[in-house]
Amino acid sequence: AIEFEKRQLAYKSFLGKMRTSVCSDLVKSIRLFLAGVKMEHERLRKSGGYVSDRRVVDFFNTMENAIFAHVSWGNASDEEIETAREGIEKYVMTRIVHITFAVSPEERKQNEAVDLRMRILETFLTADHLGVPKACRNELVLELAQEELRKINQYPAPVDKIHCIVRACSIIFNVLGLSREGSGADDFFPAFLFVVLKARVKYLWSNIEYIRKYRNPADLMSKAGYCFVNLRSAVSFFQNVDPRALSMTEEEFTSKLNEAKLKLLKNRPEAPS
Repeated sequence: AIEFEKRQLAYKSFLGKMRTSVCSDLVKSIRLFLAGVKMEHERLRKSGGYVSDRRVVDFFNTMENAIFAHVSWGNASDEEIETAREGIEKYVMTRIVHITFAVSPEERKQNEAVDLRMRILETFLTADHLGVPKACRNELVLELAQEELRKINQYPAPVDKIHCIVRACSIIFNVLGLSREGSGADDFFPAFLFVVLKARVKYLWSNIEYIRKYRNPADLMSKAGYCFVNLRSAVSFFQNVDPRALSMTEEEFTSKLNEAKLKLLKNRPEAPS
């Protein structure tokens, strides 16, 4: 929470700096980009196309170089340059999230497939199946971590989305750190799997792709990157789960999977005739 508040204050400070007259050239570049990308979206939308993520990322890289050479950041530290780059990323993505998040038919289809798979598995997989440490089976702990993960859809900026993942992971790490069971990856990942499964995060695949495409790669080399990799690994685990990893036979897993699918289909509302 402290890290998140620190970043929010840094963003406000960045916006204040950008409002000064000396930064008017940077502001003009951002406004021209936003206007251009929105016009491109309208043009491409008519033919079922969408704006390339490469164009957006190239703009971020160009602006990072511009900031590095700008008089306002002449004596800035690497951290201050990174904060400014993050500020531009957040400002821009907040304004174009509607044309960059889950825009391709392929991504939407994959998102639906992951969502269905998770809902099916959630009906019969237990903490025992996933090997969740006893320290992380407290309902309050699990719900707190799940709630942080669900917040990912409240934020339009990749940096804020990824910190929802970090906060969810931190809750698990903190609990494991206080327990006698250890706090290594072998203890963390099973607990995180259970949190991801039970959180029922909408648009989970789309959120992962959105962060992958638009978040500054430098940030993904830190703790945030570690947490993000674990979320991607969790989704991959559930997509390709091996019954042996769940202490289940192939027959038992298949039976429960098919039963859950039938139940889910049966409970689906019928389409109006």
